[in-house]
Amino acid sequence: MTRTKWHQKLAVRLVILGTLAVTFSVLWTVAVLVALAEEDTLKQRQALEVLEAERTAALLNEKTRQLIGMLEIVAGQLPMQSLNQFQEVQSLLAQRPLLIAAFDTVFFASKDGRMRVVHDDRGFRTTEISLQDRSYFTEVLYSGRPAISEPVMGRLSGEPVVVIAVPVVHESRVVGVLGGGIRVRTHPLLNGLQGRGSVADYQRDNTAQLVMVTDSQANIVWHPDAQKVGRGIDQEPVVAALMADWTRSGGPINAIGTAVSLPEQLGAYAGMTTANWIVWRIQSKASVLEPINQARWIALRAGAFVTLTLTVGLAILLWWLLAPLRLLQLRASKMFDTQLSIEEGWPKPVGEIGELGSLIQRVLREKAAIDLQADIKAAQLQSVLGAAPIAILLTRNRCFELVSPAACRILRRTENELVGQLARVIYFSNWEYEKLGPLVGEAFSNQREFEGELEFIRGDSTTFWGRLIGRPVSWSDSSAGTIWTVFDISDEKREREALEWKANHDALTGLANRAALIRQLERHIVDRGMQRPSALLLMDLDRFKPVNDQHGHAAGDAVLKGVALALVSCVRGGDLVARLGGDEFAVLLRDCTTEVALRVASSICETIKNQKIPWGGLNLEVGISVGVAPLLEEVTEFADWMACADQACYTAKELERGTVALYKSTAG
Repeated sequence: MTRTKWHQKLAVRLVILGTLAVTFSVLWTVAVLVALAEEDTLKQRQALEVLEAERTAALLNEKTRQLIGMLEIVAGQLPMQSLNQFQEVQSLLAQRPLLIAAFDTVFFASKDGRMRVVHDDRGFRTTEISLQDRSYFTEVLYSGRPAISEPVMGRLSGEPVVVIAVPVVHESRVVGVLGGGIRVRTHPLLNGLQGRGSVADYQRDNTAQLVMVTDSQANIVWHPDAQKVGRGIDQEPVVAALMADWTRSGGPINAIGTAVSLPEQLGAYAGMTTANWIVWRIQSKASVLEPINQARWIALRAGAFVTLTLTVGLAILLWWLLAPLRLLQLRASKMFDTQLSIEEGWPKPVGEIGELGSLIQRVLREKAAIDLQADIKAAQLQSVLGAAPIAILLTRNRCFELVSPAACRILRRTENELVGQLARVIYFSNWEYEKLGPLVGEAFSNQREFEGELEFIRGDSTTFWGRLIGRPVSWSDSSAGTIWTVFDISDEKREREALEWKANHDALTGLANRAALIRQLERHIVDRGMQRPSALLLMDLDRFKPVNDQHGHAAGDAVLKGVALALVSCVRGGDLVARLGGDEFAVLLRDCTTEVALRVASSICETIKNQKIPWGGLNLEVGISVGVAPLLEEVTEFADWMACADQACYTAKELERGTVALYKSTAG
């Protein structure tokens, strides 16, 4: 009998294949888990950076408002008849220790820019220093509103300072400026920011984190390296990249944090609406992922040990398991020995199939292979469920039988709290859940997946909107159960609703826009048979152009907002108020007779006539002319209805501005 070479032996081949399989499984598992961990860690850290940027911006915003409020209170208490007298102003300021303690420097400057009274580390004194060349000083004088300067070199302290200044007003005129200086390198307002090192340190040390503050003109307001305060952001390439992204988005000063991912860093920024500052945060991705990298090598070393241990164990196990094969070979060589009983010498049927295995041995081997594949499939399914980032649930008879870890995280329930429970427990609405059954049945009967958007409830009683996708385990056997996946689409739904609101509303006034009004008019005309009388009011402001010409478009915008509020106050909650563009407005009065519509129009004219809108110490006034057009039988399209109302408005303007005119039909 020919002897089998060592490398052709089944035991050796199985040991080699088993070792390769274990090695591949360990490496693949480590690679997948580490990749998922890195992605999840970066996402969580990115979200944390955004939250920290928002928190820091909100804290600075609140502190800045408090400082402005303190200055405004004291500015209102200054002795107006003796503002040029040093002793009088000093006496009042000396009685305000909280104000003195809140700022490094407190000063009062008269309208000509001269600093009449100053308090700093050297106490109270007067000085000949003039502030006329300071932009914040002229901004307060001409706008009559508080202003915050960019970082400037203090003429008293010789250090970079930020100045908060408020107007001193007497008889609606700005007669001076009360201000407070903050040394940005040492003042508590900024000195408490967290962060380690400058950007240069950050680039040398990947564990570094940078926090800094700039104004909207790219000047550094606060930096861990105090020498960089007041300089341009172009000295910091990483932050300059973040600011480039901010500039491309329109440069909004938004209190809601924004995440920016750079090739090597995580970035976030949030705005301060009070001071028009931006808080920037940068974190190296390498420092965030350092624990993951360490865990990777630990896992690989552990995997190598497991692989070696399993290989040795597999070799020993195979040697022991294949012992019956050697007995089988020996007995087969004596198969035709008539001196042996037919039952004598055969090994117990517990080993593997050898080179001369019988039919029973082959069947057992095939069954073992099938069982092994089933175990592998089950293990793979558990691995897929554990690694899948989406919620996967298996239901049968409307009860949960299998849930993925991601489903437990999204629903904030443990596996024990879900498995065996009715699927109803995760749906927010009983009515929506009961309506779901027929819809799913219809989809499955047509051999297609079910997909829908529903509101779900978590284990902590919070709710979220999710996209639900379901398909049967077997199209031919409904008893096999249904596989469901759930995606959290709360953010997506909020964005869609915001876009829908924007598409139907005027950005300046918040009223409905022309498109929304036209849709309502068309619907009204189609459904006129099921509705009571309705009327359309078309309005045009009187004396609005002089407001824009004399006071600027900002004043015109303030007037338009005031008119919008007045119109809403004159009508019912179910009526539609719209801005058509420019100074043209419209009101759709539902279920309203012509007589009532005329009374409403007169009320609008009177309200707008008596409305006074404050602007820059003045009270702006405008009038309004209103055309009233009831929904007549001859009106078949929205354009006809709007033309009738427009003609009536034109008549009102011709008769006398600030009046109401009713459209009179020429038919019949």
